[in-house]
Amino acid sequence: MTLNWRSGVKSGTVSSAQLLAWGQRQLSAPHEARLLLEWATETDSLLALSEVGYRAAERYRSGVAQRRRGFPLQHIIGVMHFRSLKLDAGPGVFCVRPETEMLVEYPLELPDVSRVVDLCAGSGAVGLALEVEAGSQVDAVELSEPARKYALRNLERYQARLRLFAGDALGLALPGTYDLVISNPPYVPGEPRLGGDVLFDPEMALYGGGEDGMVLPRGIITRARELLRPGGHLLMEHDETQADALAQFARGAGFEEISVLPDLTGRPRFLRARQPGCLSNEMRACLSAVARGEVIIVPTDTVYGIGADPYNSQAVTSLLGAKGRGETMPPPLLAATPAEALALGSWTEPGHEARARRLAEAFWPGALTLIIPTTESLGWDTSVTGGTVAVRVPAHALTRELLAHTGPLAVTSANFTGEPPAENLAEAQAYFPQMPALDGGCANLGSASTIIDVVNGSVIRAGALDLDAIKEVLG
Repeated sequence: MTLNWRSGVKSGTVSSAQLLAWGQRQLSAPHEARLLLEWATETDSLLALSEVGYRAAERYRSGVAQRRRGFPLQHIIGVMHFRSLKLDAGPGVFCVRPETEMLVEYPLELPDVSRVVDLCAGSGAVGLALEVEAGSQVDAVELSEPARKYALRNLERYQARLRLFAGDALGLALPGTYDLVISNPPYVPGEPRLGGDVLFDPEMALYGGGEDGMVLPRGIITRARELLRPGGHLLMEHDETQADALAQFARGAGFEEISVLPDLTGRPRFLRARQPGCLSNEMRACLSAVARGEVIIVPTDTVYGIGADPYNSQAVTSLLGAKGRGETMPPPLLAATPAEALALGSWTEPGHEARARRLAEAFWPGALTLIIPTTESLGWDTSVTGGTVAVRVPAHALTRELLAHTGPLAVTSANFTGEPPAENLAEAQAYFPQMPALDGGCANLGSASTIIDVVNGSVIRAGALDLDAIKEVLG
């Protein structure tokens, strides 16, 4: 027998149509009444549901009452929908809104979103959607521990490859550079004062800092400059009142092709900008080869060289083998910046580091090689050189661009031991015809670099630099 659930009888069933009609009268959004009934009856569709049991009807009535009191629908049913995804939701994690779906739509128009980092990832919705829809390899960063718990459940649900990192999106060290930095950061202006469903979102996921709410969005723009490859893109959600100011800030930060894109209602809600520069095919080939542990041809300040990953012992063995040298003659390291070069040192004596820093500030990039103490896990036994390594920051801009992507490289001249060094790319390829190569033009056949041992301050080789200038720097 079918009983009316409002009659006080606590058994039997009630018409699903009657129950749904009641819920739709109680709520301002009819589709929410339908979603709550699907949740209460644990069904994905009401089409085949004509009757609802008493317990499910009571669950439905309770859910409708919670929704009328302002509880977010996602918290009641424990699920939020984002594009094609069905994600875990609840207290402690930001509930994604429909307008954020465009944050995923716009990257699908870009030519290359193979490697993506999602900053302020929350539940992982944006990064997961890009993995599912674009096949991207996604790294995601989230500071909140409760939010990460939801994200991990969502990753498990979709057996995602996405790598989730715990930490501050503005400072956490990340592996490599990316084609796309995407973010829906906290950006609400001012002090906590919002109402409605937003009251149930974590404050750290909402307020962007400062009266204008742009402290964190500006930080994301600055961080993106560090994380993007040349030609890569930034895409960030923001408040419609922040569009002009954030576009101007991105321009000042050095981005190009800056535009503000609309959300589903036409409001200016998304900043898109491009990192300057594009990688040539030759540069991409060299980067891929280094990542595989192979040896490449690179220009240096004087002659052409061959280089490899110094932390890959097999790559170092291949480098020395190509040259015809043994492990007792390890190659020097080239780095993109003085800071990166000096970070290779093991500075147990402050005076040694101070000496190296003064020389680096005065002569790098340029024809100065420093022999510094190191305990780095390089791909060779540093004991053969007394625990030291030779480092330099080259003046050749193309070489520094390469090093900015690869990190330090072990580089030695492009020739067989005892043969003349290569002065141009053709001569280098005559020695090593199968190696990927960068063409840096004809070599500048000036003097070799000056070599200084910073431990004892001695000049090992007097080269291109004026020794009086070196003495002046060292005092």
